Amino acid sequence: MSNKKMGPGMSLLENDKGADNVVCTLPVEPNGEMISGVVEWLHNLLSTFDEQSREINKVTGVSRNEVLAIRMVSISPSITVSELAKRMQISSVTMVRILDRLEKKDLIARTRSNRDRRVVEISITDKAQDIDVMLGNITHDILKCCLGVSDDDELLAKLKPLQKLSSQINSNSLGVTLE
Repeated sequence: MSNKKMGPGMSLLENDKGADNVVCTLPVEPNGEMISGVVEWLHNLLSTFDEQSREINKVTGVSRNEVLAIRMVSISPSITVSELAKRMQISSVTMVRILDRLEKKDLIARTRSNRDRRVVEISITDKAQDIDVMLGNITHDILKCCLGVSDDDELLAKLKPLQKLSSQINSNSLGVTLE
């Protein structure tokens, strides 16, 4: 494995198969202020979502993980339990507990797949659709505020790079390791 310097705090490692991995050594001096700013912005965004989740919980009785499950099922109707757990990055056991609570609240329905009777598909109920619309509006407003945009076209333009980054992180294709 060879090591090529890319600049202060970064190097490019080439493994024996020829693939390159960017390795960040902490701290990264030239961009330290920028990185701190991004981390602070992400913290503020997450804090805002956390505050809103508590408010939503007071109004609807739905927890943060239940909200996330409703949003994901709404986006991907007939999603399976295992796929939903994978997307939420939680265990199947935890996912089943969340779904049990949502089913008791009449917010989701579980049905056996017509293609494979071993598979359970999840869908949201009409009651959950009302909550989902409210959640979508709140999320939209928070993102517009945090990203400092006034219209939807500008919001989409700013979300595209974040979506790409999210996809890279979720697929573990960044190739970045910390030393």
